[in-house]
Amino acid sequence: MRVLRPSLALAASLLSGCTAVVSGVEPPECMTNDQCAVLNELEGIPADACELYQCSSDTRRCVLQIRDADRDGLIAAECSDLDPSLPVDCNDAFAGGMEVCNGFDDDCDGVIDERFVADDVATNPLPAEPPETLVAVGGVDALGSVGYGPGAGAVALAHADDGTASFGLVGGAMSADTELGFARASSLTSLSDTELTEGCHTPRTDGTIGNGSCVFDDLDLGLTEESVFTAVVSTGGCSDGQLRVGYVERGDASAGRVIERGPRRRSNAFAGVDVDPTMTGDLPCTGASRASGARGAARPSVGAMNRSGPEDQALVAWLATPIGRDACGGDPVDVEILATLREEETFGDTIGWVTGSNDGVPQVVGATPGGGRPGIGVWEGTGYLVAFAAEGGGIALSFVDQAARPPAYDRDGAPDEARPTDTLSITDLGTIPTDGSPDDVSVSFGSIRPGGIDVALAWREGCGSGSETVWFRQLFLTRDGGTVRLDEDQSFDAVPLTAEATPAAGPPTLAYTFAGMLAPGVERADGRPTASDMDDGGWIVAWEDASMQDMGPADDRRILARRLSEIDGGLVSPDELLVLHPPGDRRRVRPQLYVTEDDQVRYVFFELGEPASFRGGALTCLPEAEG
Repeated sequence: MRVLRPSLALAASLLSGCTAVVSGVEPPECMTNDQCAVLNELEGIPADACELYQCSSDTRRCVLQIRDADRDGLIAAECSDLDPSLPVDCNDAFAGGMEVCNGFDDDCDGVIDERFVADDVATNPLPAEPPETLVAVGGVDALGSVGYGPGAGAVALAHADDGTASFGLVGGAMSADTELGFARASSLTSLSDTELTEGCHTPRTDGTIGNGSCVFDDLDLGLTEESVFTAVVSTGGCSDGQLRVGYVERGDASAGRVIERGPRRRSNAFAGVDVDPTMTGDLPCTGASRASGARGAARPSVGAMNRSGPEDQALVAWLATPIGRDACGGDPVDVEILATLREEETFGDTIGWVTGSNDGVPQVVGATPGGGRPGIGVWEGTGYLVAFAAEGGGIALSFVDQAARPPAYDRDGAPDEARPTDTLSITDLGTIPTDGSPDDVSVSFGSIRPGGIDVALAWREGCGSGSETVWFRQLFLTRDGGTVRLDEDQSFDAVPLTAEATPAAGPPTLAYTFAGMLAPGVERADGRPTASDMDDGGWIVAWEDASMQDMGPADDRRILARRLSEIDGGLVSPDELLVLHPPGDRRRVRPQLYVTEDDQVRYVFFELGEPASFRGGALTCLPEAEG
């Protein structure tokens, strides 16, 4: 440490809040480093120099010393060669010793922004940003069906209630708040959107197609940069449930309108999924293509893949059973899939539609005793991982290659000539064991590594038993040529996220973030692996929980979240618990996580009451310079 030179004594006397003794060249008094900055300017010392004038924490005077920007007594790591004996600061931008929500490892333990749950629920820390109303739904006392489509920096969301569906798109500057609906061209051969009839195409037993009501009973969404893919189970005309697919152009989301456009040579799925291909059978709504003869559809799930506008596609999975299936399942039923491919053609105006894989006929990937939605994860440019409770226990995994594009649309031909499309390529990856009976599986892909890619599953066990647990497991998929396999040797063990069985734990959701959980190059205080720039991120899992209700209604819920590191598939901090719990006695259900373009994880949940709404906020913290 060096004192102030005489040549700077006059400059020091000009410092606000400082005094100087010229005869004795006493360093000026100060309270902050900023009060010493003029001395560096006069000497031509850059602000990022390793030796500069700063306010000493011990003497509160401006002295020339090794850089300690946060004045916590630890020198900047990049300046340690000036005095190897001094302790080094892993983060010289913020004072060490106390972790704050800022995207940095303030306490130098290798973990970023850890927050711990307190014994008293009233003092539990809130997320990075308290929830706000995102999409208003109106007066809703019954839950109904909630569907989400996270992806491409935003989330699409919908709530089905009493036959109608509220719909919204939230993310960045883009937002929409409207009602989801279907419309069809007034004529099957129409190439214009100027005349649209509200409602759904309805196949009749005589082989004709009419117009009927869409009665929304269940739904899910998939989101790309340009498309919102939809899968809706409608009971209008089919009491067991008819699955309808389509898309809304993201730039036109404020309209909330899915256009079903035939004829069959244009789209083999415009009249609904699993329609009798001949349109003349006894079962024109559901069941015609199934060997089991099952009717109906329930619990649709959508995963969407960015292929750029008219090349976008999605995979839809659902349970081949009537819509009224119990939420906790029952007898095994088929899990069916169909890829929906967005297409466009210009006839003066550009019009769009979706067509289905396998000539519009669903394919079976297995059977499940569960009652939750099948999980779908998207490996961009490669394919989809489908996960669900297996018949004999455990979780069944199937990999579905991305769907092949159909031939270019041929404007000529008879309207009732079916549009041919390829069968989906499905690889059975086997079944992973679980501790109990799993259901409600959620899937999210992570980092690409040499030879493959990380993927995570979250699920719950003990559905409806009053003793439920939430689990997580990180797996590794390899790809040898065109073959995808599960590599157990590079996968990690399952991790329980609930300390003990809890009543009414809801279906979990998860999201992957590339960075922001571990500080690269900083040794962990608990001795676990040190992260690099390639593995400093991981997953966040959220679920609704009733184990610690606030004072209030019996159906009050809170939403919990936990962070898991990709470097070893374990909890970032074993004692950490994030509580997404806004004030008030309201029922909060069905959380969903999504990742913004700047890699911030945000959350959404549905809140019942008067009025009901989708609410949400930020769950992870951005660095202050970027936030």
